[in-house]
Amino acid sequence: MKKLITILILSVSLFACSKNDEACYVFTTTTTTTVYPAISGYPQTSTSTTESCGLTKDEAQQVAKTLTSTTQSVSSGYTITVTQTCTYRKK
Repeated sequence: MKKLITILILSVSLFACSKNDEACYVFTTTTTTTVYPAISGYPQTSTSTTESCGLTKDEAQQVAKTLTSTTQSVSSGYTITVTQTCTYRKK
């Protein structure tokens, strides 16, 4: 009976760990600024990379989605667009 209980506990533990599946993810964020009508020095692009551990795949996907956006503003006749994209990969 003790062996059966031990096997049952181990089975449940293994299932719970495999379902959680936490890992480290590398996020790459690219920000591009464009101006219309065009002016010298634009578009400008910058890229940054960061690592975060203890995330599930769904959580990593949500982080990337949250860090992806496009904003636009108009100032002195220029339209300024800032586009930020974020990708992720499991480390």
